[in-house]
Amino acid sequence: MQFSIKWHTSQPQLPTEELATFAELSLLANNTSLFRHEDLLEKRFIQEGINVSSYPLALWFAVNWWRLRWEAALPANTTAMQKLDWEMSHSLGAVGQGYYWPDITFTSDTQSIYLQHQLHQDNLGGIRYLEAYSGKITAHQFEEAVFKLIEQTLEQLNSKGINKTDLHQAWADLKEDLAQTSNFRYRQLEAQLGFDQNESEPNYLSQLLEAENQLGHLAVNEIAQAEKNKTLEVLEEVKNQLTQSKSLINFENTKINSTSSDQNLQPWEAGQKAAQQLRNAWGIASDYLSNEQLAERLSASKKLWQELSTNEVSIAAAQTDANKTAKLMLGKSRPLAQRFMLARIIGDYLYTTNTQAKTASAETLVCTIGKTYRQKYQRAFAQELLCPYTALIERLDTLEPDDEAISEAAEHFLVSPLVVNTVLVNKGHLPNTLLDANQ
Repeated sequence: MQFSIKWHTSQPQLPTEELATFAELSLLANNTSLFRHEDLLEKRFIQEGINVSSYPLALWFAVNWWRLRWEAALPANTTAMQKLDWEMSHSLGAVGQGYYWPDITFTSDTQSIYLQHQLHQDNLGGIRYLEAYSGKITAHQFEEAVFKLIEQTLEQLNSKGINKTDLHQAWADLKEDLAQTSNFRYRQLEAQLGFDQNESEPNYLSQLLEAENQLGHLAVNEIAQAEKNKTLEVLEEVKNQLTQSKSLINFENTKINSTSSDQNLQPWEAGQKAAQQLRNAWGIASDYLSNEQLAERLSASKKLWQELSTNEVSIAAAQTDANKTAKLMLGKSRPLAQRFMLARIIGDYLYTTNTQAKTASAETLVCTIGKTYRQKYQRAFAQELLCPYTALIERLDTLEPDDEAISEAAEHFLVSPLVVNTVLVNKGHLPNTLLDANQ
């Protein structure tokens, strides 16, 4: 991702900061020119860049930096007001200031930034954007591109003798927060809860930071992304249920080979690969994985499934000790849902131990409805562990199964029909609308 700026003069009626930073601005992401457009007012020619001031864009990035970098897409349980607030901090159109910005949304999964550019036919502003886009860049690439845009804009302002703007202050504040560990953590958590800078309740954040002493900051991150203003309530429930839990499993037999290159995979690719490796390690290369086999390989009691709590909670969690033994809460009452959550817990253990080994020992394993890389990895892992794609296709014996065939396959693999549908949708055999109808 890279912004390109060609400074030039503009109409004198613009505010001082905008006049000084007026330019032809272009944006390239993975070789796609996202600002490419057709001018509809004059000669109808095609341009790679738009004539705007970089100042409001740079200021928007600086002010919304923490949410752009660390807040994931909203889960399904959010309100219309929360969605609108999220869009103001993640969609380029919110920059405003009288310019017609492309409809580009930036969404973090904490490891990567996903860009989506939707085209519209309204032709507002006398231009028509031409490049629809959906893709991702690394978080590092995003940081480099945004920080360079901010610094170039500040250099241009300084060269014009303009050095006391809101952008100067916002950039100074951001650099200070980035440099100080305590400030960094505070801003990160504030953003994951869905708050702009200094808009959260300090006492609430203090209580969340205290909870990290027991559950670990990565677990708190995941819960905050999913639960927002219910985070503290959910954390208390997790701590209580884990304390009371008598359900024990052990991860000693869940070793797989993992390389640093796995971290560059899409979360669903990495999760699926890990599940295939674990099945091979367990000697269950394909087909059905029974509850008895799961319990055996986790060194759990044969009565594990009868001993599980049936209290309904929005997340599942496990707390692991130095011997890799974990107390377990699955947060579900239905057997199939418990089975899927247990598979996700196994996936989360592999994820934390293989990608974040330095902190994994102090962390609580958590499965939420959030949309972070970690949660996507878990879901893909659980799907492949319980309902492996190759075995599913062999069982169905068709790429266009009807409802009856899907239900029969779900019963065979002991998963819900939704899991079967999701596997088939992800592999391109069924349309995405099938999942949309089940949300």
